[in-house]
Amino acid sequence: MDKKHHRFWNDTIRHFDYTEFSAPEDPESGLLMNHFLIMALDDFRERLGYGVHINPNGGFSLKGHSDGSFHYQGEAADFHVDPACPLSPRQVMRELLALGKFGGVGFYPEWKPVPGFHSDVRLRFQLWVKRGGEYIFIFQ
Repeated sequence: MDKKHHRFWNDTIRHFDYTEFSAPEDPESGLLMNHFLIMALDDFRERLGYGVHINPNGGFSLKGHSDGSFHYQGEAADFHVDPACPLSPRQVMRELLALGKFGGVGFYPEWKPVPGFHSDVRLRFQLWVKRGGEYIFIFQ
């Protein structure tokens, strides 16, 4: 990867390292993540005041997601919030939405050991919850 991509991460991003977003099969793939998504997640982490942990294979991915997933283009991230955060999942979701920087936002209450979230930079806004293996769209 060229120095421009490294410079973005080193000079702009406060709370993440590109390796957190890399596919397990390609340690450099985190450098391909959409910059708007990463900046929005960085702003979310700053606003929250608690850790935001990218799930394994939750950033840039080469496999393991649905067909056409935004993860395959580096435009999505799956994460959970540090369990020490006193906010409820509903409050975390409000904080995500209040930023107004994400095109898709999902909540996964069944992820273990803590509930998880999805954010992406799609152009048409969607909001969903995934329960029992099914997506329940709240807004699409």
